[in-house]
Amino acid sequence: MNGIFEVKPNIIENIDYELIESIEQKIKDKLEINDNEIYYLLVYICYKVREKLSIKKQKELSQNNFENQCDTAQSMIYHYFENFDLTNIAVNIHEIIDEITGHSFNVIQINGKNYLIDPTYIQFFDEKKCDESNFIFKDRIILKTPHPGHFVQDTKSVENLLKYGFVPLDEDIARIYGDSFYKTKTGVEKEKIETETMPGTIYIKAFLKSKSIPSKTEEELEKDGLLLKPIKQNKKNTKTV
Repeated sequence: MNGIFEVKPNIIENIDYELIESIEQKIKDKLEINDNEIYYLLVYICYKVREKLSIKKQKELSQNNFENQCDTAQSMIYHYFENFDLTNIAVNIHEIIDEITGHSFNVIQINGKNYLIDPTYIQFFDEKKCDESNFIFKDRIILKTPHPGHFVQDTKSVENLLKYGFVPLDEDIARIYGDSFYKTKTGVEKEKIETETMPGTIYIKAFLKSKSIPSKTEEELEKDGLLLKPIKQNKKNTKTV
């Protein structure tokens, strides 16, 4: 995939599993973890999700565009965080805004801070699918739009989300991210949708109120080799020979 921005998915060469286990245990014990620990945990989670999805698709992670894999990724992330007493929300953007490109992602809260987790958002930045030529009209009404990446003008605003698969969910990123889908709305005039936007606070409230249910159960994920477990659970399930 040739992306409209020169951003590639992050790859971890050496995972510090002892550190991950320590962070997981701190969360379970309701001990304070610092921003660096949160960052490392989320980098790890998004990398493992992308790695497992790529193995399932028999693709190199760097070559996987993660198209149509958002539901599975959301399920993997949701069930992982269900092992902890955290605010853990599955969100389907098309349940919030009608007539737009559908997409699934996650919001979690750690230490009182919300994080948007979406390791498959990068699929919407394919150069060909973001081109202006993808607009289709009938009597000036939009029937089809380019991918959401077409509507993101500032590379830096989404660089970390595309590379690492997550970002702190503040008003700015909520607006940029939410608008990228909102502007794929069909059944309206192009001139209207290009100028419309919604405040980040509105998106955040909608995300946090989401009642979406992940599409895959833990059993289904495990059967497909896609279930992401805490380190200690993996150790318990590993047989020694």
